[in-house]
Amino acid sequence: MHGRRVQWLLSRRRSTRCIGEVGASWWRWRVTATKMTRMHAFDLHPPPLSEDEHGVIRVTGTRVQLEMVVAAFDMGATPEEIVQSYTTLNLPAVYAIVAYILQNRTRIDEYMSRRKAEADALRRELEQRFPQDGLRERLLARRAQARSE
Repeated sequence: MHGRRVQWLLSRRRSTRCIGEVGASWWRWRVTATKMTRMHAFDLHPPPLSEDEHGVIRVTGTRVQLEMVVAAFDMGATPEEIVQSYTTLNLPAVYAIVAYILQNRTRIDEYMSRRKAEADALRRELEQRFPQDGLRERLLARRAQARSE
């Protein structure tokens, strides 16, 4: 239906100015004699997130990790409160990230569980390399020895 109307409009006029709009729902087709373009009510941009070489997702241009924003949001913080907590973030970025979190909850949960597993593995490795057994006693002994000297 719309295609026939567009062809008819194009056959009637041969100018570059707008000669009609054919629309439905949230977008419109703008018809010109030279081209037909799709107009959106709003532009969708990807969330301002970037992954570094270690697989950590951060807010682009900051050192704030996605986990921090997700944890704050899950604890009930509003985007405004998140911006107050992390001053390097801006409000539009946090709103975009919250929208991304809500739309991709399964993917975010998988990422969060993977990051937690990596952190647990690192903690176990460090505990094996540097045992905590008797650490308090050793530190107290050093303190007592330093005081006696």
